[in-house]
Amino acid sequence: MVVFRSYYLTMIALLVITMNLINSNGEYILSSFVTREADSLLASGTLETSRDEFITRFYSNYVSWFTLLGFTIQLFVVSRVFKLIGAGGAILVLPLLMLIGYSFILVFPILAAVRGAMIAENGVSYSLQNTARHALYLPVHRDEKYIGKQCIDTFFFRSGDVLSAAAVFIGSAVLGLGLTHFVLTNLILAAVLLLLSVIIGRRNRKVIDTNIGNLPPIVGTPLADLNIAAGNTTRLVIDEDAFVDPDEGDALRYLAFTGERAVLPSWIRFDPLRRQFSFKPPAGLQTSVQIRVVARDSSGLEASSSFCLRSE
Repeated sequence: MVVFRSYYLTMIALLVITMNLINSNGEYILSSFVTREADSLLASGTLETSRDEFITRFYSNYVSWFTLLGFTIQLFVVSRVFKLIGAGGAILVLPLLMLIGYSFILVFPILAAVRGAMIAENGVSYSLQNTARHALYLPVHRDEKYIGKQCIDTFFFRSGDVLSAAAVFIGSAVLGLGLTHFVLTNLILAAVLLLLSVIIGRRNRKVIDTNIGNLPPIVGTPLADLNIAAGNTTRLVIDEDAFVDPDEGDALRYLAFTGERAVLPSWIRFDPLRRQFSFKPPAGLQTSVQIRVVARDSSGLEASSSFCLRSE
């Protein structure tokens, strides 16, 4: 079988199973809290609608919120996350979110906490996690991409749902476990998912280097010289096309120096995440500084471009 012949694909298959197992368990936890809340309101006489209508309205709002969150993340966040940390880093976000969410539910076992955690989990899962998971197949060989991926996306993907159904039945009907036990189980599984994500992220880099070969970043648009007025604050944002990495999914880290490797003067600040310089030369300062901007990929390969900064 193609999946088991590759350690990388086997880890992705385990990731998918664990992720679906956690999510399906989470939906069971949420439905149990919703049902319990409806029964509690009904017993106290404070339920303004019927029990079924309360549950229907809850799930209508719940689905709307995580769909909207997923759409927003896909539209505004996913590309930026990939640019900063790549596919190998992006798959760490959901496990970390799950660890935080189920820890919060464990401390605050109320419907609002479960609802918030599941909205966040599903929103990130359907946007960032799905995109990152599919990007993991980009550097693999043809048969692994078109046969192994299909097997993982069908058989292994649904295996998580089946395991969750079995776990819920055995845990609740046979062992008589309460919701706290299921939350704790998901917390442990989230830690396992994080470990798998770390392994896959590291392996992803090796697979890229082996199958594709890592190429260094290149200068897309050379940086232009800049004249600024002393005593005033001037900002400069390095264009995102100034440096280009030919490797799909590789994230660039930015650094800035004067000359070859000298530290920037105190009146020059550089924000590597925003690729933004802030210049505030003292009043009356007339000087010329050669600034070198370096773009470095995850393997340490780099490209650089320099510009002359004149203060008048």
